[in-house]
Amino acid sequence: MRWGLHVTLAAKWLDPAETEAFSTPFMVLYAVHDALVKPMPGGLNTPSLAESWQESVRFVLKEPWGDFMTFYGTTASGAAWIVPKKYVQQVGEDAFMTAPIGAGPYKVVSFKPGVEIVLEAFDGYWRKPPSVKRLVMRSMPEETTRAAALRNGEVDITYLLTGPTAETIRKAPGFKVVAPLLSGAFWLAEAGYPNGFDGGDFAPFPPYNSMGEAIQGYLQAVGIRTKMRSMERAAYFGAWREKKLHGVILVITAAFGNAATRLEPYVTKNGIYAYGSLPEVDDLYVRQGRELDPKKREALLGQVQKTLHDQVVNIPIHELAFIWGVGPRVDEGGADLIPGFAYSAPLEDLKLKAR
Repeated sequence: MRWGLHVTLAAKWLDPAETEAFSTPFMVLYAVHDALVKPMPGGLNTPSLAESWQESVRFVLKEPWGDFMTFYGTTASGAAWIVPKKYVQQVGEDAFMTAPIGAGPYKVVSFKPGVEIVLEAFDGYWRKPPSVKRLVMRSMPEETTRAAALRNGEVDITYLLTGPTAETIRKAPGFKVVAPLLSGAFWLAEAGYPNGFDGGDFAPFPPYNSMGEAIQGYLQAVGIRTKMRSMERAAYFGAWREKKLHGVILVITAAFGNAATRLEPYVTKNGIYAYGSLPEVDDLYVRQGRELDPKKREALLGQVQKTLHDQVVNIPIHELAFIWGVGPRVDEGGADLIPGFAYSAPLEDLKLKAR
């Protein structure tokens, strides 16, 4: 089975320790690695390498933190995804990303960063032998290139098609489109005066440049003038983390986890992608983190979101219909098998049609 990806493949996606606060790297992690528990069709915390567990090891923290297990045991990061300790120590972390070994259903045959990864089924995988014996993921950032590759049979699945392109694929005999419901919501920061002004640079979240152009047009219609500054994904993330993006920034949160873990990187004083914060939001966030009563936590997080909304710190734009194009060879592509996950998974459940 072959994919036309909307993003460039990064070497660090092969190492769970380097996982960003986004679900994108998990398209590769689900193939190469496994976790103690992980999001699966059975739920967000499905037993995987850990068949069962009971409370025994005690972690002593400086203060109560209700999301400790969300970050370090389940869904909001790659912390509970397992790598072979001796092998990492033997080859080093950098070499591990070029020749990774994991506990997942597929082995890496070859990897060209930014271009292509080829994976081969590991028939001894504990859950079941994968049905599809070879996977190929190719970076195709241009939507027209992805769509053409799907139509001519170069790939079997392509991600992120916009309306007109998706409609063309939908009408083609033997092809179909699907749109998994995912945990992704786009935010727009640093704008909001109806009388208009010069908004400076407009940095769209790669590779959603066409969306950025549409939003830029909407801003122009109400007098907010901006200059498009499209960037390659790695450069965008680096500039975003280093607070070098200014003007209007189109961003997205697409992490697993919960409301607290999705808010933390963007709106708190210590958030990796935050450009400042509100004292009342910081106070509420600290209080909800210490609160162990779920209903009280929910109420505090509701106050955080209401404050952000009322103060227009970020402007929610929309939730993404992440449209795939699926070719005629695919029997099961994995869309929506894991609730909230945008990509094909579990990969051992995928199937091609019999010839």
